[in-house]
Amino acid sequence: MKAIRRAALALLAAGMLLASGCGSTDPDRMAIITGAAIDLADGMYELTIESIKVEGSSLDEPIETQTFTAAGRSLDLAEAELERLTGSRLYWGHAQALVLSEAAASDALPHILDWVMRSGDLRLTLVLAVSRADGAKEIFSSAPSGSYSMASAIAGAARDGGFSERLAGASTHRALEALLDNGAALLPAVRPAEQEDRSYAVLDGGAVLAGSRLAGFLDEDEARDMLLLLGAGEARELVRFDGGTAGMKIEDINSAAAASVTEDGTPLLRVSVSGGCVTEYLEGSAEQLDEERARELTDVASAALAQRIERAIEASRALGADIAGFAEQFEKGYEDAAADAALTAEVEVSVELEITDTGLISRFPEPGADGMGRRNG
Repeated sequence: MKAIRRAALALLAAGMLLASGCGSTDPDRMAIITGAAIDLADGMYELTIESIKVEGSSLDEPIETQTFTAAGRSLDLAEAELERLTGSRLYWGHAQALVLSEAAASDALPHILDWVMRSGDLRLTLVLAVSRADGAKEIFSSAPSGSYSMASAIAGAARDGGFSERLAGASTHRALEALLDNGAALLPAVRPAEQEDRSYAVLDGGAVLAGSRLAGFLDEDEARDMLLLLGAGEARELVRFDGGTAGMKIEDINSAAAASVTEDGTPLLRVSVSGGCVTEYLEGSAEQLDEERARELTDVASAALAQRIERAIEASRALGADIAGFAEQFEKGYEDAAADAALTAEVEVSVELEITDTGLISRFPEPGADGMGRRNG
C-alpha cells in the first residue's frame, strides 16, 4: 500500500501532463493506440498495443486495427522499443482499455499504476481490467469485425456489466481511489471470445485487488452482487423463474452496513439493500399474475438475493479483501474487531413491489415497445 500511496502523489503531476496533448506532431507519424495489454514474465514487461491502421485505410471502410508487442525491463523501455518497431510516436490519448495479466496484476501493480500516471497523454479514465486468458495479449490476438476496436468492446462490456465510471471503479483512477480508501478494489475480469467470424471481449466475473496485488477472482454472480453493494448500475436482476411466469429486477438500489459485536465478541455485520422491485420478462404458460402472486414472487426473489449477497461477501473475505469498505463501520466504534469485519454477516433485503404487467400472461406475448414482450397496464 505504501507503493500505491506514493504513486498517488503523481496524480497532480499527471494532471499537468495530461494537458500537454500531442502538439503539432504529424498524425501520419503517430501510432494512435486504442488499447493495450501488459504481461510480465522473468522480470520482463511485454507491452502489446492495439492501434488504428492508417496505411491503406479509407473513410468508406470500417476502422481496422493492428497489434504490436515489445518487451523491456521496464514499461518505459518497452514503450521505446515499440516506437522503434513501429517507426512512430505512441499516442495514448484515445486508449480505452488497459488489460493486465494475472502475473502483472499480482507482482507489478504499483509500477504499472505509476507508469500510467506518469504518461503524458494516457487518460486515467481508461478501463483497467485483468485477463482470464493465459496472457493479457491474448485478449488482442484477434481483430474484431466491424468498425470498432477490441479495446472499445472491453470498455463497453465493463459498462454494461455494472463497472461504471461513476461508481464502481473500472477506471484506473477509481481503482486507485478504492485501494487508498478500502485497501481493495474490484475490476472487470475479461476474456476473448469468438462467434463465427466475429471476435469480441466478454466479462468473466471480477478481479479483486487487495493492497497492491491481485488477490484472486470472483465469479460472475459474486462480482455482480458485490457491484450491487457498491451501488453500481441502476438495476439488478433478482431472479428469473424458469418454470414460471416472470423475472424480477430491483431498481433505485440503496445499500448500507452497520456493525456490532455479539456477547461472545464475534464481529457482526448487518447489510441492508433496499429498492423497488419490478416484474419483467413475462412469458411461459398462461397464468394469472395478480398482486398477491407477485408479492409471493418478490419474497422468494428477495430471499434469494440475500443469500447471494452473503456468498459474495464471504468470497471477498476469503480473498482478504474488504471491497465494500465494511471495516470502516467497525473502526467507528469497534476498532478491535475491524480486522474481522466480514467474519459474520446478516443480510436484509427490503423491496417495494411495482407490477408493470398484470392479468393474463400469454404463452406468446405481444412484443412491446422494448421488444421484450412487456405490456404496461
